[in-house]
Amino acid sequence: MAAPNSQSSSLRREEVRQGRGWEDGSCPGSGQGARENPQCWASSLGVLQWIVESRLKKCVELELHLAGREQAVVRLGIGWIRRDALCQLVLDEHLQHQQELCQQGKAFYVERL
Repeated sequence: MAAPNSQSSSLRREEVRQGRGWEDGSCPGSGQGARENPQCWASSLGVLQWIVESRLKKCVELELHLAGREQAVVRLGIGWIRRDALCQLVLDEHLQHQQELCQQGKAFYVERL
């Protein structure tokens, strides 16, 4: 289907927003019923496609935004987990070093306040 020009599509959108036409089975701006006018069917289909596409676009944008926020939270959480794991490794290594020095009979210097 060929893309409608912007002026005609904006007029159709305005008619849909104001609730004119299509409810009574007639095509806005023509004296014929929608069943008798294929051009009316095509224009109403174009309006419906525009509505569906705009809603779909908004849904996709919202999903992308939420996915980005979730990804940022996960990255932050992973950073905290890695930092805590590294701190635990450093503490374990420090205790192991202290025990090895004690087994060798050497002193481990600890600053006392």
